[in-house]
Amino acid sequence: MTPKHDIQRNAKVRLLTAIASVFDARRPGNRLPGAQKRLEPMLFAGAASYGNYFNMPGRASYRIELDIRRAGARDQIRIPFEFRHSLVTTGPRP
Repeated sequence: MTPKHDIQRNAKVRLLTAIASVFDARRPGNRLPGAQKRLEPMLFAGAASYGNYFNMPGRASYRIELDIRRAGARDQIRIPFEFRHSLVTTGPRP
């Protein structure tokens, strides 16, 4: 059975629609194949959030655009940001 506070948080997270698009940052306007998805409501560590899975292989830089629209709103907002993979290498353990 889901606790009441989890149901309330889950209901609040459904108050908007979010779409994420992933682009190759080295080629402006070049969206990756299949890299536009609706972000689904979810609970993450007890907090209401949105998410989905994207294939972003290699050490490339990616530009991500989030398009967000609140329920009942006419306009949406777009939030662009850049994501870069960071690979941490460690030496041999003693």
